[in-house]
Amino acid sequence: REPVTFSPDRLWGCALEGLEMDWDGVVSELCDETGEVCDQALMLFPHRLTCHYSYEVRNVKNIQGVRHVTGCITGMSAGLRLVDEVLDEAAVTLPFAGESDGVSRFLGEFETFGDYDPTAEGHHRLMLYVWMADGSKLAYGATEAKFDVTAQVHQAKDRRRVRIIIDGLDLPLPIEYGGEGGYDLSVDDWEEVEIDIHV
Repeated sequence: REPVTFSPDRLWGCALEGLEMDWDGVVSELCDETGEVCDQALMLFPHRLTCHYSYEVRNVKNIQGVRHVTGCITGMSAGLRLVDEVLDEAAVTLPFAGESDGVSRFLGEFETFGDYDPTAEGHHRLMLYVWMADGSKLAYGATEAKFDVTAQVHQAKDRRRVRIIIDGLDLPLPIEYGGEGGYDLSVDDWEEVEIDIHV
């Protein structure tokens, strides 16, 4: 089991090594041989430190009965050390939002510090939690092989922009769409009734 933590916000920064700064804030490498401060500028070029992950679940059956969908991914790094951009070796599970296109797909995206161990096998699983229109709640990904997305994460062309694709998901058909069993939690419109009260 892994701790669950929020996904990070987008983060930019940079680390610069080999510079020494004294108590007066003077960078030694910017001084000439006499010790005088040179007329130079210290140039820093921030780059993106977090990774952008997106996912798509294609060919979802009975998606018209979905009210809400969320998910999470396992095996992500818990943090990043800004001084040298080394990832934290503690693994965490990151929850994320999702949405349905109303036709056949679930879609979502989130930020992460990334995968701290690109050699470990089977430690990235995508989990989906689906709320149906009849009030039932469904979970997918704990045992299904196609929800093990380790290979997709490790083999991504750009580790800072990872796209995960899962093909095929059969949802039960809610009762209001012709399915069997369950409860229909919909409520009819209120009927307005006026009653005269004689005092």
